[in-house]
Amino acid sequence: MKRYQFVFEVESADKVHILERDICDQRGEICAEILCDLVANWPELFEQRIGAVSFGDAPPSRSWASRFELSFCTTKMVGVPAPCLPFPCPFALRWPDIGIDSSESLMEELIAAEAPYKDERIFWIGADTHSSRRALRDLGQEHPTIFDVELMEWARDSGNTVRSKTRQVSIPEHRDYKYLIDCQGYGYSGRLKWLLASGRPVFVVDRNEVEHWHDEMKPWVHYIPVEQDLSDLLDNYKRVEESPSLYEEIWQNAREFAASRLRLEEQFQRVAEAVAQLAPPRPGAGVLPKLPKKRAAMVVARYEEDISWIDAVPDFYQVFVVNKGKPLDASIFQRQSPHIVEWPNIGRESDTYLNFMEKRWHQGYEWMVFAQGDPFPHSPAFIQLLDRIDRWADFQPLSCRWFHLPPDTLLEHDKEHWIDGLAIRKELISLHTMNMIRYHDPGSLGIMNGYMTVHGLLPGTNIAAHFFQSIGMADRAREAAFADLGSYSFGAIFAVKSSLIDSLSPEVITNTRRFAQTHPAHGYIIERMWLHLFGEPFIPTKPPQAAAAADLILSERMKLDPVWSSPADIVGDLQSSSHADSFLLFGLGEGSLFDRVKCSRKVSVDPVDTLSSELAASYEGESESLRRKPTYRMSAGDFFAQNDDGFDIIVARHPKDGDELRSILYGGLKALNRGGTLVCGEIRAEKPGLESELTGEAEIDSRWKEWIKFRAAHPELRMFVIDTAGGIGVILRNAPAGPVLPPLPDTELTWANYIRHRKEWLDLLSPLAAKRLYVSILGDAAEQDFQESALPNPDPVEKGRVASLTSGV
Repeated sequence: MKRYQFVFEVESADKVHILERDICDQRGEICAEILCDLVANWPELFEQRIGAVSFGDAPPSRSWASRFELSFCTTKMVGVPAPCLPFPCPFALRWPDIGIDSSESLMEELIAAEAPYKDERIFWIGADTHSSRRALRDLGQEHPTIFDVELMEWARDSGNTVRSKTRQVSIPEHRDYKYLIDCQGYGYSGRLKWLLASGRPVFVVDRNEVEHWHDEMKPWVHYIPVEQDLSDLLDNYKRVEESPSLYEEIWQNAREFAASRLRLEEQFQRVAEAVAQLAPPRPGAGVLPKLPKKRAAMVVARYEEDISWIDAVPDFYQVFVVNKGKPLDASIFQRQSPHIVEWPNIGRESDTYLNFMEKRWHQGYEWMVFAQGDPFPHSPAFIQLLDRIDRWADFQPLSCRWFHLPPDTLLEHDKEHWIDGLAIRKELISLHTMNMIRYHDPGSLGIMNGYMTVHGLLPGTNIAAHFFQSIGMADRAREAAFADLGSYSFGAIFAVKSSLIDSLSPEVITNTRRFAQTHPAHGYIIERMWLHLFGEPFIPTKPPQAAAAADLILSERMKLDPVWSSPADIVGDLQSSSHADSFLLFGLGEGSLFDRVKCSRKVSVDPVDTLSSELAASYEGESESLRRKPTYRMSAGDFFAQNDDGFDIIVARHPKDGDELRSILYGGLKALNRGGTLVCGEIRAEKPGLESELTGEAEIDSRWKEWIKFRAAHPELRMFVIDTAGGIGVILRNAPAGPVLPPLPDTELTWANYIRHRKEWLDLLSPLAAKRLYVSILGDAAEQDFQESALPNPDPVEKGRVASLTSGV
């Protein structure tokens, strides 16, 4: 299940890397910016440490928190110790969606405000996201002289902020009322900090999830407590109404608390104090001390295994234990003194090995040995093999089996790679299935299916070619595409000369490590590709043919996105599968999508300026200005009215209504180059799986109507909608036309008919089906490419051609 969180590594005060992320929306962008500010202010507390931030509506589990040396969360359960270190709510910095560009400025304004109230009632307005809010609405309708309560719906305005469809009441305007009340929504309430600073007593309805500072407050001192069912609300209201002194005491105490504990500076200080109370960074978390240089080094990826066997390792090895489990007691070692490194448990052993290589810690050693915490099920003679270093090849497998595989008959008779009677074995595997050639490995089927499902690959795809293209090794991908067989040794237990590691570019090592972190299936594929990563040749079984050439082109045109579930997924594939050279984006947002696109000509259109965080730059390992402005600050209609340029890719992230979508569809079609693609988010009017709740026609968004009308008017276009929460509309120009939709009169475009016919009206496809449709279209193009170019055996000219196909990957 996806969660609102990201994993980070702090290299230095000005360099923070995002290693792993689930959902990372606007809140995640802001939390990453807060993290960068914390690191810049307290580098000695954060440098060379790895951690994670959870920024969801509810706190994460303790098991999640225990994975990291520094685990932070923005929320906790009321009255219960937090599972993580405290972290400011992203809205403590800003809340752009509702027009709050600086929360600190808002806090200062509220603390200084002195104007008297204008309305003696209790005020609340908000969305229908919790039962207590509905109960408050009902109570307000029963007692209109006491309450002014409104359940409202959000709508996005031309400035890309969300506003109430009825009335908009800013936080400062809450002060017009004598009393305020705060109810939880899906989780904690982001507005409570400002209500406490408002100079009005706040009724706080009981809730489960709160921010970390909440437990520092006291009921009837800083706020007026209310049961979640509101059963005591009227009685507590009467108590305060009848005591003017209590009224004054509560709002004054609340404002003083907000001024002393809820300013951003104080919240930053709270984080720093919590981190400082921890022990210093655990040994070797990111800094390699000066160690006596030996001929070889060995990296042991340990989780919970007994690694006392390290005492038997020959003395000419410097041993590094990368511990991803519970803290390790170094007293178990009697002879060896391994250097212990503490890292989070992500990416399987491949992340461990690649992290070591990425930090260049192998340099200074002639040989590097990489092994799991318990190597013996794979390599019964592992210790003895360590003594045979002078007999090794430049890349030397050090394993021979996995439990009952291979069958004993094969193990005993295939001794080609054994050293001094010690068993070592290379397996012959299919590059299309990852299964063994001479016997069946049931685990290979799960690995193949998992990888192909994640990437939406068609049966028969050359998985090795796809993998190497994904990590940026186009030449190796080409070699794989013209072969069927490869080599593999069990267990990711091997030795490699440091000079061979240095032959890999830092970019490839980083790409492979990030690949390892993005999905569990990737770690298994990397385990099968170690030999070929370091230069082991593939085994061709036939001369290049049209099918092989098409397979090559397809493998090069696939990207890391498993399915088409967001505009970013689609744009990533479009870049890697075509000669796209121009990109037009409506809705710059935080800027990360615009930054990822590598087209030579990029244009963004947005009615407002936006502010990007450092997170987008950290994804790419680059630095750039935080202030972002669109190329053209105008509406879509105004842009197309003055535009004469053509574009290969056009994306509208969130058209705000049917009128804007109509402008984008008709203007975009004129501006879309031959073979181009237009992508529109938020086409659907409903969420998947909620059909039973969709019964009314009141204020239903019209974007779906405009899409359907446009599709019916253009049967020559391949148009479909991807079945995600918002619905992503895709138009492939010059692709084979899809199912024809006859024109529909407006009288038939009712909500009831939409719910009944939306699959055929929208040509609704699952994210995986949409990806596979695109791949099949590419397959036809690949066959045509082959017929036109008659690809010969690989040579430098052909490598140049392949590189041109994959520019921007």
